[in-house]
Amino acid sequence: MYNKRYFDTIEKAEQVQAETLAEILTEMYNPGSVADVGCATGIYLWPFHINGVETIGFDSADYAVENKVVPTVQKADITNYLLTKKYDLAICFEVVEHIENDLGGGVIQNLVNMTDTIIFSAAQPGQKGTDHINCKPKKHWEMLFKVRGYEKDVQAEKKILDHVTKQDHAEWFKNNLQVFRKVQP
Repeated sequence: MYNKRYFDTIEKAEQVQAETLAEILTEMYNPGSVADVGCATGIYLWPFHINGVETIGFDSADYAVENKVVPTVQKADITNYLLTKKYDLAICFEVVEHIENDLGGGVIQNLVNMTDTIIFSAAQPGQKGTDHINCKPKKHWEMLFKVRGYEKDVQAEKKILDHVTKQDHAEWFKNNLQVFRKVQP
């Protein structure tokens, strides 16, 4: 299912979006390091990588890892604990809807273990797509982050959406984007 055709479709449809997103995230956060959980071939990491930002990506699909566009993409079960360091920023786009409900929390836990700033999206109920088995409303994911000490950053979401939606972008991005920041004591 997650083969050449699947990943080629993603790369063709989302290349401009990945570049535009990296522009605004760099402007907003100036990250020295970025992690992508469920990164496919690393399309969203590529714009950071070519600009000297340290990147790491995790994906479970053999084809994605074998055809990675960023050398630091590695095979991993993203529902289990990932031994990793802290990163300035973590991204996870349209991944958890492909994972069984009882395992989605593991992905969220990995994200909060990696960073204080998370750019996230997940398909909502009714969204079409390949192998969507765990579509949830945005509030569901917001609560999973909240119980782990993260709050939604609505201003950041607006700024990102204002920038990205001026360019070619996938409809899911506009509908599903959420930004979470660790609550500072």
